[in-house]
Amino acid sequence: AYQADGRRFEKSLTLLPRDKSSAGHLPFVAGDVVLVSGGAKGIAAECALRLAQECGCTLGLIGREPFGDACSAELRGNLQRFEAKGIRFHYAAADVGDPVAIKQAVEDIEREVGPVCGLIHGAGINEPQSLLRLTTQDFLKTMAPKVKGLEHLLDAVEPENLKSLVAFGSVIAHLGLPGEADYAWANELLARKVSDFAQRYPHVDCLTLDWSLWSGVGMGEKLGRMETLVQQGITPISPELGVQGLLELMRWQDRPVDRVFVSGRFGKPETLRCEASDLPLHRFVEKVQVDVAGVELITDTEISLGRDPYLADHVVAGSVIVPGVAGLEAMSQVAGALAGKEKPTCLSKVEFLHPIEVPMTEEVTLRVAALARNAHEFDVVVRSSTSKFALDHMRARLCYGQAEFPGPLTQPLCETEVTLDPSKDLYGNLLFHKGRFARILKYRALHRQSCQAEILVRKENYFAPYEVANLSLGDLAARDAFIHAIQACVPHRQLLPVAVETIVPGDFEADAHVILQAQERAWDGEQYIYDVDIFNCEGTHIEAWRGLVLRPLVQKDKSESWSPALIAPYLEDVLREVGQGHDVRAALVPGDDRKASTAAVALASDGVEILRWRNDGAPLCDSGRYVSISHGETQTLAVLSTKPIACDLEVVEDRPEEIWRDVLGENGTNLLEYLETESQDSLNVSATRIWGAFECFKKMGLDRNTPLVLAEKYANGTVLFAAGAHQIVSCQIDVKPATRAHVFTVLLGGNNDLL
Repeated sequence: AYQADGRRFEKSLTLLPRDKSSAGHLPFVAGDVVLVSGGAKGIAAECALRLAQECGCTLGLIGREPFGDACSAELRGNLQRFEAKGIRFHYAAADVGDPVAIKQAVEDIEREVGPVCGLIHGAGINEPQSLLRLTTQDFLKTMAPKVKGLEHLLDAVEPENLKSLVAFGSVIAHLGLPGEADYAWANELLARKVSDFAQRYPHVDCLTLDWSLWSGVGMGEKLGRMETLVQQGITPISPELGVQGLLELMRWQDRPVDRVFVSGRFGKPETLRCEASDLPLHRFVEKVQVDVAGVELITDTEISLGRDPYLADHVVAGSVIVPGVAGLEAMSQVAGALAGKEKPTCLSKVEFLHPIEVPMTEEVTLRVAALARNAHEFDVVVRSSTSKFALDHMRARLCYGQAEFPGPLTQPLCETEVTLDPSKDLYGNLLFHKGRFARILKYRALHRQSCQAEILVRKENYFAPYEVANLSLGDLAARDAFIHAIQACVPHRQLLPVAVETIVPGDFEADAHVILQAQERAWDGEQYIYDVDIFNCEGTHIEAWRGLVLRPLVQKDKSESWSPALIAPYLEDVLREVGQGHDVRAALVPGDDRKASTAAVALASDGVEILRWRNDGAPLCDSGRYVSISHGETQTLAVLSTKPIACDLEVVEDRPEEIWRDVLGENGTNLLEYLETESQDSLNVSATRIWGAFECFKKMGLDRNTPLVLAEKYANGTVLFAAGAHQIVSCQIDVKPATRAHVFTVLLGGNNDLL
C-alpha cells in the first residue's frame, strides 16, 4: 500500500497475545437472540450451535435454501442437530443480497423469538476463476453476500440493541490465492465495513474473523480444494479448535483489535510476512525450518561425536545413544526460544519413545518442533534423521507460567552411609555411564522401594569448544544421575526410563553436592514408577520429579558376583514378591560383631531404629518392629519387619555328603535329595539352604523337626520353602570381593498352625 506522500507499506502479522483471552464472559445471556446469516450450513452453523450451547442464547438462522421436503441433507441434518441439543431457534430462508427479503426474514425471526441483539454474518459465495476472465458482474456477485449482505442485515436490525457483531472473512484477503481475486476483495471490503460500523457504534463489540481453511466443513471442503491446499503447506482448522477460537475471542474483554487472522499453518506465501522472532543462540536452535513467532518453531541441529563429545560417555551395549536428558535440554531450548523465556517452570507428559543412535563417524540431524498451546504451554517433539523424521523419539509439554511445586516426599533425609563405592561397584558394572555422566558420589540409603544418594553437580563442557555452551536446564549429567541412581534399587533388572508425569526443575550451584531422594509409587509387574526429590546440602527442596516410569529390559545374570550393598534391595524385592504382607527392610554391612549389627539395623531403618539386646542375646528395636540379625564370614545381615521374621547368612562350604546328612538329620536329608533334583543346585548349595532354614527355625522358636517342604523354585537362584503358614525364602548369591557362594535365608512368620 502507498500513501499520498509515496511511502510504501507491507502488511505483516503479529501474534495476538492470549494470556488474557479467557477473561470475561460471552456477550450474550440466556434468552438473547443472535441473528446468524449462513447459519444453517458450514462453519457458521458449527459456531452458532456451540455459542447457543455455551450461553443459552436463541438463534435466528438465515440461509438461501428454503426448508422443506426437497431441502439438502446438510440443511436438514444441521437443523435436526439444533433440535436434538434443545436449542431454541427459528430458520428463515432469504438471500442476504436481497434487502427486501432480508428485512422480511428479520421481522419474522423477531416476531417468533424476540428482538435481535447480536449478529454473526457468515454468508458468502466463492466461485474461483482466473483474474483474466473476471467481469464486473462477477465481482458484484461475489461481493453481494459478503458486503451488501452485511449492509442489508444491519439495516434490518436496530443497531442500538446490538451487543456484538461478528463477521466471517477469509485469510485470502491477506494472502491472495489463484482464482480468488474477487473473493479476496470482497473479504477485505467486509472487514472495512465492520471497522466503520465499530466507529459509529462504539457500544457494539465488533470483530472480523479472517478464517483459514476448515476441515470437514466450509468452502474449502465444498470446492474440493482441500488436498491441493494441504499439499501447499496449509493446515486446516478443525471444527473444535475453530469454534473454541471464536468463543475465546468473544469472551475477551478489552480486546486490542477488531480484526483477527485465524489460521493453522499457511505455508510461506510471498504476499504476507509474519513478525520475525528474535531467537537466542543455543546449541539446539541451529537451522530454523519453521518460525512463526509465538506459535511454532522447528529447528534442525547436526549432532556427532565431534560436535557433542558427551555422547562418547553414553554408550549402551556398544551403541552411542542420545541421552534422554539431552532430549529434554533440546526441547527446553527450542520451546524457550519460542516462548521468549530461558527456562521452563515445569515439564509434563514427558515420553522417551524411541532411542536415537549416533554412528561413530557420521552426523545425525535432530529436529525439534515446538507448538504453542496457549501463551504459557508448548508441546514439543524430537525427531531424527535416523528414522527419516517419521517417529517422535521424545516428546513433552513445557510450561513457562506459574507451576505448582509439589511438597517433598514424607521420608526424612538420613545421615547413614551405604558401604558402596559407585566408581567401582556401579559404573562400568551395573551402570554403563562413564566420564561426564558418572556423578553418583555415595548412597545414604538403598532399598528396593527407595534410595537416597549424593549427586555431584558441576560445570561441564558438553559441546565442542566452538559450539554455544549455555544450557537451559543446567547440568545434563547430574539430571541423568537423578534417573540412573534408581538402578541400584533394582540391581537384578536393567531399567530404561520411558516417561515422567512432571518435572519441576530447580537451579543448582556448580561444583556442589545435591541429595536425591527417590520413593517407589507403584510396581505393576511391567514397570516401576518413582517419585524423586532433589535437595541441596542444607536440606532445601529444590527440584521435584513425579511419576518417573522405568521399564525393565533384561534380567541380570545372577551368576555374576554382587557388591554386598546391592544384595539388600534385591532381597527386599524377592521378599515382597513372595511374602505375606511383610514390609521387609534389609541391610548387609561389613563386619561380624555387635557394632556391625548396630550399623546394619541403622542402615536398614534409614537411621530410625536403635538396636538393643535382650538378656538372652536376642536383638530388639525400640519401635517394636521385629528384627533378626545373622553374621556371615565377613558380613552381617539385618532384616526388619512389622511381622515376625528371622534370617540367616551362610557361606557355602564344601562338605562330603555324609557330613551333610549328619548335620541335617532325617528331616533335612529327605528334603535334600528332592531339592538337588528339582533345583539343579549343587549338593553344598542345596544343603546350605536347608541348614539356613533350620537356623531360622531356631530364631523363630520353632522345633528343628518342624516339617519343611519345597514350595516353589524361582529363577536366578531363589527357592521358597514352607513350614505350615511360615514361608522361608532362600537366595544363593556370590558376594564380592570374594566369589564364594552365600545363601541368604529369610523366614516370614505366619500363624503357628503347622502341618
